Amino acid sequence: MANQREIMFSSALRAAGAHTSTIITNHCAKGGIFYLDITAETGTSTLDVKLQVLDPIGGDWVDLADDVAGTGAYAIPQADAVTTGPTIMTIYPGLTVEAGKVCNGILPMQFRAHATVGGTNMTFSLAVDLIA
Repeated sequence: MANQREIMFSSALRAAGAHTSTIITNHCAKGGIFYLDITAETGTSTLDVKLQVLDPIGGDWVDLADDVAGTGAYAIPQADAVTTGPTIMTIYPGLTVEAGKVCNGILPMQFRAHATVGGTNMTFSLAVDLIA
């Protein structure tokens, strides 16, 4: 399969609380470019987005972590009330790590995003370009 684009969260207003994205099945990509776009927020809000992997044995969703570099680079930096517009994070093996922007790692076969909106409402979307 060639490179492909997947929409994980379509643009929508989301209330305070936890939200999980569409599950992505990755057939052959080693990495990806993630595009988070915050278009509006109400009041004082925060947004935390992290990637999770499906444990194939237990069936639980587990946070992906960058244990080698210790930067937590599988998480997009926290957005707050003054953060609108796009944020881009790249994950691919062999890249130089830059916390919250570049992760030297790989993507698993099945993954999703877990977003936590704090405070009030926030409108955002998340997409990924999978790269073989």
